[in-house]
Amino acid sequence: MKPFSFVCDICGMVNQRGQLHCLACGQILVSLDDSRALTSAPTVSTLSNTLLKQRYQVIHVVGKGGMGTVYIGRDVQLGNRLVAIKEMSQNGLVLSERLEAARNFQREAHLLAGLQHPNLPSIYDHFEEKQRWYLVMSFIRGQTLMHYLETQGGSLPLNEVLEIGITLCNVLNYLHSCNPPVIFRDLKPSNVMRTADGHIYLIDFGIARLFKPGQMADTANQGSSGYASPEQYGSAQTTPRSDIYSLGATLYHLFSGYDLAYTPFHFPSLQELVRSAPTRLVALITSMLDWDENKRPASAEIVRRELQIIQDDLAVPPAPEPSSLPLPLEPPKPGKSKKALLITLAALLLIVLLVGVYVIIGLVNGRNSNTPYGVVNTFCNAMDSQSPDFLTAYHQLSRQYQQGHPFLDFQRYLLGTNQCTIASSPNSANQAIVSLMMLCPPPPPDPNRPPPAQPPPPRINPLDLTLVQDGSDGWKIDTLYLVSPDCAPPPT
Repeated sequence: MKPFSFVCDICGMVNQRGQLHCLACGQILVSLDDSRALTSAPTVSTLSNTLLKQRYQVIHVVGKGGMGTVYIGRDVQLGNRLVAIKEMSQNGLVLSERLEAARNFQREAHLLAGLQHPNLPSIYDHFEEKQRWYLVMSFIRGQTLMHYLETQGGSLPLNEVLEIGITLCNVLNYLHSCNPPVIFRDLKPSNVMRTADGHIYLIDFGIARLFKPGQMADTANQGSSGYASPEQYGSAQTTPRSDIYSLGATLYHLFSGYDLAYTPFHFPSLQELVRSAPTRLVALITSMLDWDENKRPASAEIVRRELQIIQDDLAVPPAPEPSSLPLPLEPPKPGKSKKALLITLAALLLIVLLVGVYVIIGLVNGRNSNTPYGVVNTFCNAMDSQSPDFLTAYHQLSRQYQQGHPFLDFQRYLLGTNQCTIASSPNSANQAIVSLMMLCPPPPPDPNRPPPAQPPPPRINPLDLTLVQDGSDGWKIDTLYLVSPDCAPPPT
């Protein structure tokens, strides 16, 4: 069998088969048996090192599940940036199953495309090729909470559990505040990614659904054993409180190390497993895991506030016992007090001076339009607004580019963009990438369907713009990539 390479979960480094540690960061890699199991799947051997859509080069498989296979790949048209490619095969499906699978895939693609949150992956592209559907997303360098738990002895300290819980409450509150609300329905440790610096992402929207008021039941009862709420197995429709149950089960697992998948709906008291568990946290998680959804907290925001109070209480040290109070110290002598004050003032003055030098250097590097970074930074700052300063951004481009692209065409071409960030700083080839968000009009109505009760909201899509140096004269826009082709700007 041809040897395969595999990718480090932490830094994304491609390592050769047979290595036990990552060459870049030293992380322990998956075992050879695990690697052999992954690389023996038919989809891996047919896709490794192939080019999808003449754009995405598949490197290696990083995960397999019931909803499909996830690969790491490179976008060869956009600086070889790493991307995650989710594949769903149609092989072995009858016609009715293919139609249902296609609907689920389109739903996930459209659902993710409309979501923008720092704890959710960004979607770049979706397409069909050779009877398989593909979803291209931002690649997250990290590991699932399930794998992270294994490296930490099976459970996490209280402070870290509270931080993760507050973050998940923020992203659930965002999803539940959408119109209509988005119910994730499959929150569990293996669907939460953690980067090396502790940043949390909620992943895999394969069975997420939109909450429809008045609908009595879901079209499909799906979820993960131990983490899915009781109503996901019955005839009721899932609501935001269904995600509250899954969040409670996840926090229970992270803190106690007890995997609820082994005994769904039947598990010991949290205080029996963790004697030091705060009473307020035990009461909160117990209410989140109540069989009766009406007895659970009404929203993720309520849960977040409770977790924040518990975290704040931990930060306040307990008051000492009266008998243990220290005796008053002898007051310092006047001479020593004056000398200590002078030393403190000198230290503060030195700190202020160093901070001032650092700020001045940052301003020179960030705002000096004579440097490559200064040009790109000025261009992005001008576009990073609900009312972009098109004129300032236009003046960062070369005179040669301006001669072929009048200002009015430039403004009309990028009208509706905002939230600019530098995705890739100027490199040795004098190329940089900036990412903007474009507000797109809603799709035209389908003549074969009745008009909706309310007009659909406008869509927001990522727009990647590549700047390259145009000789010694300045910079020019070289390429532009937009996720939705029907949202493309007017041609210049």
